[in-house]
Amino acid sequence: MVRAYEVRVDGARAAEVERDERMAIAVPAGQHDVRAVIDGFGSPTLRVVVPAGGEVELTVRSGGSPVTAAWQCDGGTPT
Repeated sequence: MVRAYEVRVDGARAAEVERDERMAIAVPAGQHDVRAVIDGFGSPTLRVVVPAGGEVELTVRSGGSPVTAAWQCDGGTPT
């Protein structure tokens, strides 16, 4: 069964990403709050700073077993 993570930027739905999928979400430079949600469970909010003319790469992955269902949004590395 293929399920997608909902990616929220600054509280608004920005995209859906499936397993092993890569995508780009255009946002203005500055500080943003990012969160991933699936099946009603979500990652902690991750605050990232996007540099002018740059990008930030994030990885969304399961943070535990299907039993614990802890979801994480890792990264925040400016490139």
